[in-house]
Amino acid sequence: MGFGMRSNSERAKRANPAREHGFIFLGFLVLAIVATWPLALHFTSSLPFEPSLPTMKGGDIWIHYWNLWWVKKALCELHANPFFCRWAFYPNGVSLAHHPLNLAGALLSMPVHLLFGAPAAYNFLLTASFVLAGFFMYILAYEITGSRVGAVVAGFIYTLAPYHFQQWNHLEHVSIEWAPFFLFFFHRLIRAGRDCDLFGAILGFLLVFYTDLYVAVNVAVAGSILFLAFPPRRAPSLRALVIFLAVVGIATLPVTVPMIHAALTAAFLAPPRWVVEANGADLVAFFVPPFYHPLWGQAAAAIYDRIAGFEKIAYLGFVPLVLSAIALRSSGQRRRKWAWGIIAAAGVFFSLGPVLQVGGVFLRGLPMPYGLLEKIPGLGAGRAPLRWLLLFHLGTAVLAAEAFRAGVKSSGRGVLLVALVLLEFFPKVPVRLEPLGADPFYERLRTEPGEFAVIEVPVTEWPEKITYYQTIHERPLPIGIPTFVPRTAYRFIAETPFLRELYNPSLATPEKGRDYYRAGLRRLKENGFRYVIVHEGMLREVTRARVRRLLEEVADLRCEYRSRALRVYRIE
Repeated sequence: MGFGMRSNSERAKRANPAREHGFIFLGFLVLAIVATWPLALHFTSSLPFEPSLPTMKGGDIWIHYWNLWWVKKALCELHANPFFCRWAFYPNGVSLAHHPLNLAGALLSMPVHLLFGAPAAYNFLLTASFVLAGFFMYILAYEITGSRVGAVVAGFIYTLAPYHFQQWNHLEHVSIEWAPFFLFFFHRLIRAGRDCDLFGAILGFLLVFYTDLYVAVNVAVAGSILFLAFPPRRAPSLRALVIFLAVVGIATLPVTVPMIHAALTAAFLAPPRWVVEANGADLVAFFVPPFYHPLWGQAAAAIYDRIAGFEKIAYLGFVPLVLSAIALRSSGQRRRKWAWGIIAAAGVFFSLGPVLQVGGVFLRGLPMPYGLLEKIPGLGAGRAPLRWLLLFHLGTAVLAAEAFRAGVKSSGRGVLLVALVLLEFFPKVPVRLEPLGADPFYERLRTEPGEFAVIEVPVTEWPEKITYYQTIHERPLPIGIPTFVPRTAYRFIAETPFLRELYNPSLATPEKGRDYYRAGLRRLKENGFRYVIVHEGMLREVTRARVRRLLEEVADLRCEYRSRALRVYRIE
């Protein structure tokens, strides 16, 4: 048998494979609904908490929610390039070429967005990631091994991986479904080079690339390993591979050119070294269940408290490890199995990051494979080496299906293993939900005639829920949410008196005088700013007093609207 292909006689054993695939798809749909329950009952009105976060107040979930709003706003209303946003860091705007915009997700969810709103679009993408990740891994594993039961187990292992749940509040990282979709067509492409596989591989990679650059790099490494293990020997395959590389290279230029240029010439893409080191996988965490697990999560939490980093869960799972070992020790198709084993191993080694961490202790001085990646322009911008674990889950899911092909063949054992995967990986339900809503003043802003900008206080680099409020009032802000922001984006704030003091209230002093602040107010009015919205509940008491004094006593601004949450001042 050739690489990843089943014989015609094997295909003929099933009278209606489309029906069976359909039932399995429905199975993954039910799994996704249960794993995110009761989200299905609040699809248009709430967003779900990440299982491992205690609060969503400052969660990145709002940034990715904003992404969906902005792409729709840019394409459907402004008819503008979504990779440049003038509504953030207004009036100069900012490039989003370095920001995880998730353009593919925004486009795929656009019909849902237009019909039912942004919350439904966000929840659609989140739920779809669990459905399609499992289903596409099932399709990939079935294509490679011919074991339907093994492929189902592979789908469960992949979509329920702790990595998947840990990325819950990162909509682009949680969308891991396009990785097996791409690899399905790519391995067929290098074997046969058919036009349909060429189209599928191009589409799959572009979906990966314009969803998440982390996943794109992961699948590029996986594809390269498969290519080296099974180099195409036929002319159609070589021709198709050249076309694939050419089309993908051209189609990704809008992002790769500014990314590489910034990586070579600018410092803002390089994350602080401590962030990269802390966000490597801890060696102990490979064998500790997630702290959100409903049965033994509380016991695991004590171990995770000693581990550094924002993303700590690196659990590999004993079921995938055992099945992978069975597959690698079995006879037959050794080159194919070891290719997927190398993919899984690469994910583990790269996820450890630049410094080995064991139980929260950093063991410096040991050379780590991640150091090789940092020498490649662009890859040094990665903030979380732990995200390389996606390669491990890709590799072990396929190897789990290989174990069934090698000897673990009974359906009864398949059901038992699915149950063990559910026991090992399934999260705590019901999921906590955040009902969406805002002060009625924001709706007034959205419908007020004219084009104008607003200032939200506190003005912060990470505006937390203020990012969400912009999707309601739909007015430009002098600050923004991009992940990678050049210093030049802050120029208008730095050069505008009064706005600079709102950005940092400790700079507001009486010695600067009324003329100083009024000059800043004139500049704001000339650039179309109309309101200052103060979230007093988000400010400390000292800061709240300074801001109120600056607005009312120094700038003589009138409070036009007041509620329990807001004080709104009009710039006149």
